[in-house]
Amino acid sequence: VDAGWSRADVDNTIYFWEGVGGVGGSGNYHYYNSSGGGGAVGIGDATQFIPAMQSVFVYTATTSTSIGVNNKARTHNDQAYWKQSKSDVDVPIMRVNVANQDNLVDEAIIRFLPDASVNYDGEYDAFKLTGSNYPQLYSLTEDATKLAINSLPEYDNDLEIPLGFTAPTTGSYTIGLNQFENFEDIDKLYLHDLFTDELHSVSMDPNYSFVGSPADDPNRFVLKFGLQGNTSETESQLSYVYAYDDIVVVSLQGGIHQADITIYNLMG
Repeated sequence: VDAGWSRADVDNTIYFWEGVGGVGGSGNYHYYNSSGGGGAVGIGDATQFIPAMQSVFVYTATTSTSIGVNNKARTHNDQAYWKQSKSDVDVPIMRVNVANQDNLVDEAIIRFLPDASVNYDGEYDAFKLTGSNYPQLYSLTEDATKLAINSLPEYDNDLEIPLGFTAPTTGSYTIGLNQFENFEDIDKLYLHDLFTDELHSVSMDPNYSFVGSPADDPNRFVLKFGLQGNTSETESQLSYVYAYDDIVVVSLQGGIHQADITIYNLMG
């Protein structure tokens, strides 16, 4: 525990909400985990510095719990807002985010620590809390717990990590890999879209664009480490079409950016 802080039966992540427009407006949750052995990490501009008047959440699984802070935790810092923090320890870590056309972004962290487990760890992980009007991205543990920060014990070329995604509205979204550090002996990294059955090589292109809607199965994606059979990374993918809420959605794949489309009714 850092100087000035005390906690008993309280997990190691703090959560806070940042929103606009009052009740019913847009907003998302931010996360900061200070796990000493694993290096501190933050999502959504969160660091160890809590601005004045900023409220935060913590999680406990028991009723006999306590958390305290005294004057030793105070610091003079000109940070008037939360700023994203990277790990201060060289652990294998990746940051995966999703953005919509309005550049509203959500992020998930996956990292590897020897003391972590395959399920939720109070010291190293953060539960996923759902924002408002933002696309949502998270990873899932073996027991299907949704995590914003997921710490796993090890990786290899056979590892698969399920990713959950929910779309607030029907539209175009992009999943991107914006950090991938300290990994050794990893041949390839793929993102498998289970809806279109496309296997996208993140090693070649860190961004994957797709069409999503609120009706989609949230368990849509899987991160896959290593070589995936004989799949060609340059193989063009089929475009696909579906209808949702009286809207016809056409997703062009394989590098196609423009096409002539004709729609017929039952009478031809």
